[in-house]
Amino acid sequence: MRGGSILVLDGWRGCAILALLAGHFLSLPMINAGRLGVELFFVLSGRLMAEVLFIQRTDLIDWVRRRFARLVPALWFFLLVMSLLALAIPAWTIGFLDVLSAGGFYLNYAYGVAAPPPLQHVWSLCIEAHCYVVLGVIAWLARQLSLQRIAVLLLGLAGVAMAIGVIQSAQGIGYYAVYWRSETRGAAILVSAALFLLLRDVRSPWLFAVCAPLGIALHFNAVPDAMKYTLGTMALAVAVTGAPHAHFLFKNMLSCAPVRWFGLASYSMYLWQQPFALTQMPRTVALSGAILCGAVSFYLVEAPLRRMLTQRREGMKAATIPLAGDLKQVGSA
Repeated sequence: MRGGSILVLDGWRGCAILALLAGHFLSLPMINAGRLGVELFFVLSGRLMAEVLFIQRTDLIDWVRRRFARLVPALWFFLLVMSLLALAIPAWTIGFLDVLSAGGFYLNYAYGVAAPPPLQHVWSLCIEAHCYVVLGVIAWLARQLSLQRIAVLLLGLAGVAMAIGVIQSAQGIGYYAVYWRSETRGAAILVSAALFLLLRDVRSPWLFAVCAPLGIALHFNAVPDAMKYTLGTMALAVAVTGAPHAHFLFKNMLSCAPVRWFGLASYSMYLWQQPFALTQMPRTVALSGAILCGAVSFYLVEAPLRRMLTQRREGMKAATIPLAGDLKQVGSA
């Protein structure tokens, strides 16, 4: 990817974590910003994985190792700390099977919203991991297919997932029972991958200018879930594909240093915001604590562990933990 595209996409990731933090710690009328933030993460993930797997045709073993280094060490460290804290906080009842389901990426099926509150947010990581398996298998089986045929296949899978969600919502099944499961919410990652393959050569600034506001509008509370996670998701998927070609004003907002910094530390912040969201602290104090703890986790846990695993694989000598101004290599994958 070109450097400019990486900056903009890091900014998109920053907007996703900022939306999620706003939804969890601030009282926003008319929209559940936390759910919107998760959807922004999902469509970005689909767009990035489509480029890595189907455009660049990255070696699958190397890709699996990179995904492992990206997701697993920081999550397992978080689960270890939560397990130790649960010994001192009676309300946080976390058992071995809870940790196993979260660390093994099947919590959204084993427990769903009934999971221990400090671990509930791992549901979205489970969906990411499950979709990575699907995309990896498609990349392995479809090496000889054209990008257009791969895109059609992904659209078909996404369409099935969206249809399941629409049918279940029409039956009156609630959000958590429908859209915390991979066979429905995984549509966001799959459709974003497909639309990126189809629209990657379209360089019109209107893709972002029209679809980003539309996608956000379709995630307002008044919009039924069936529309949020079909039309709303597709609008956001088109927007993230068009983000690198947006008008310079939008690109400047996305690629400004503070927003990119939040994007680069977003995974650690996502992991560590949940315990703070459960506290009885004043919301601003809890939010500050979540940001600070996520930043510490990024610099002292996530980034060093990812570098160590990557350098061991590539046979490179150890490098220092990056400073905030030079994090592109750590945060862009």
